[in-house]
Amino acid sequence: MLLNEECSPNCKWSIHHGQEVDDCSLRIHAATDIKPGTYLSACFSSVWKYGGSFINRYEDVRFNVTCSCRRCKDPTEFGSFFSGIKCKQCDISQSDGYLLPIDPSNILSDWDCQNKACKARSKGQVIHEEVNKLHSKIKLYQNDYWQMVGFVFENNIKVLHPNHFLLFKACWSCLELFWGSLKGLPFFSQRYEFFNSCTHVAKKALDLLDIILPGASIQRGN
Repeated sequence: MLLNEECSPNCKWSIHHGQEVDDCSLRIHAATDIKPGTYLSACFSSVWKYGGSFINRYEDVRFNVTCSCRRCKDPTEFGSFFSGIKCKQCDISQSDGYLLPIDPSNILSDWDCQNKACKARSKGQVIHEEVNKLHSKIKLYQNDYWQMVGFVFENNIKVLHPNHFLLFKACWSCLELFWGSLKGLPFFSQRYEFFNSCTHVAKKALDLLDIILPGASIQRGN
């Protein structure tokens, strides 16, 4: 059986461990409903967490490759705007006023505003520098739940598209910090505020997974 490598796969994989080497096997499971004749795909690395133009930029992506899957070749990434940056020339109320790369496979590609009435264009190098600064903040806040939540609210819509991969990464970090942060809250009122906040970021993360990584996955706990 042949599998295509994709950042939005229709299959998930797992390793079955046996007592003997010959008993070990790679198991492939359908993650979504797959129609007859559809090719099978899986993602064997963490690259799905990043926008198509940024896959090779960060230290926890260990494969120096340019992904050419369907999602990464699509500037909108299946309409998710997973890499979308707010256009500074557009009003915040304009839902399509976000910059996307003309050619996601080219790191130096210019970025165009998707608002047809705007026609703004930005250099790819400038966009990458801005995104790298925001990524550095996430690394700085990685052990502080409330700083991470603040990052999400500060950059949502005004700087990054609501579906942006950095907002997803920040939301996911909040969920990973959940239990450790809960232990330090002595009063019910503070815990209620904390739970309410965590519920919001969890829903945001799941909404993004519906687009970027649909179907069953370890991220959903299934």
